[in-house]
Amino acid sequence: MWGLRKGIRYNVFAYEDRMDFQGLNLSEGRKGVSAVNIQNLLAELEVPQKEQPDFDAVTKSAAIYGRTQDNRDRFYLLVDENSKTFYVVELFM
Repeated sequence: MWGLRKGIRYNVFAYEDRMDFQGLNLSEGRKGVSAVNIQNLLAELEVPQKEQPDFDAVTKSAAIYGRTQDNRDRFYLLVDENSKTFYVVELFM
């Protein structure tokens, strides 16, 4: 996990076999997220490039926006089924 800075948190998880992401409306590939937004957030955390998601390898993704009045909280989920890895980027305002 990369530390919480400026309201941003980044986690990378590995999983075995099959992971069930029930209840999430995942898009195929990276259609569900903006790579530029995520890269900007990771740059603020100073995450090295080798620790960032390979956007070409992302097989499923989702962007979930907060339910607060100003709707600025964001949660990005990126799944790489080939490497059995998923990435979570959270932005809290």
